[in-house]
Amino acid sequence: MGAKTGTSVTKKPTPSVASYFAKASLESPRKRKQRAKRILAERRLGLTRIGLCLTISLTISLAQASQDGEAFSTANDDWDGYSQLARIAQEELGAHRVHLLGELDYSKLRPNDTLLIAAPQGELNHIALIKFLQSGGRLIIADDIGKASKFLEEFKIGTRQAPMNPVRALLDNPSLALATPTILSSAPGKEMRHPLVHGIAEVVTNHSGAFQHPSLSSLLAIKTEDGERADIAISAIIAGKGRLIAIADPSLFINFMLRYPGNRQFAKNLFIQIKAEISAQPASSGDLYLCTGNFLQVGSFGSEPSLRQLLQSQLQELKKELQKIQGQGLPAQAYQVATTLLAILLLSQLLRLRDIRVLWKRSTHASKSKQKIIQQNQTKDVPKKRLKKPFFA
Repeated sequence: MGAKTGTSVTKKPTPSVASYFAKASLESPRKRKQRAKRILAERRLGLTRIGLCLTISLTISLAQASQDGEAFSTANDDWDGYSQLARIAQEELGAHRVHLLGELDYSKLRPNDTLLIAAPQGELNHIALIKFLQSGGRLIIADDIGKASKFLEEFKIGTRQAPMNPVRALLDNPSLALATPTILSSAPGKEMRHPLVHGIAEVVTNHSGAFQHPSLSSLLAIKTEDGERADIAISAIIAGKGRLIAIADPSLFINFMLRYPGNRQFAKNLFIQIKAEISAQPASSGDLYLCTGNFLQVGSFGSEPSLRQLLQSQLQELKKELQKIQGQGLPAQAYQVATTLLAILLLSQLLRLRDIRVLWKRSTHASKSKQKIIQQNQTKDVPKKRLKKPFFA
């Protein structure tokens, strides 16, 4: 058999950075500088694109991770989360009526809705909340001495730390004081309590606050050894329509504390009362909006949403879709792997860019040294002309 003959096509090797600058050193300084600037511009553009992709991936991953691990978050299944409280609300009211929000749009609230705010990290919109209550809305605020205290001052409700000498406490720890239902009125053989504390013997608090108010209905209180009463849960009717319920300890409803029967029953009673009030309305409509921690606030109650509010709403929907893709599509591990790969790629590009700059400096320095040597040689070969004094001077 004869050997096959033919021309073999060999690929040209990709020139390295060093060979490129060795070749470029033969060009004129102007062309060499233009070529280097063009390469550096392309590198910067590539780094910008990689950085943008890395930022988006990190933002989605960190946002989801921070939301899942944040205290009082309804997405947090750990001991300090509100995931069990959200499930209790869905069981009592129905999942279609419960909305777990990271952004509260006041323009979407209706007078027959209920808003539950726990441990807010930002200042509340006083005007929107007061209008919501005056129109007949229900507002439940669970916060100790935090951002909600300024809003409660609008109703002459002061906040302070709970007394450290309770009559009863869990494990004899005064920070874990036991609160009992407040007796509103006492008749022979019958004690009147608020319906929200029905079936509750005691509630375990956790570094609770306490309220100071002139004449509001007390729900739960810590009794002290001095015979005083520190209210930790109160209720008020606003403008004859709305209802305000203030709770001085947001940790009453965290997952760890809901294992105590009184805490769990208190949470159920809140949603049972909401359901009863919704059913009593003609249209039997009304939803629960649950906001915790560092949630956003947009819009104003009782007005049409502006263009900016609509855009913010669309951006929020886009954020939800991205989180849904992570939840239903790729697992969190895949996002971490992708983020790590992007970080490695970005680092390699940075190192390559650094090498290019170093070689460019070396090439420029070598070129300048070469030109200096040539100029010196030219100066030696061609002697300077000696100026003679003009004879007519």
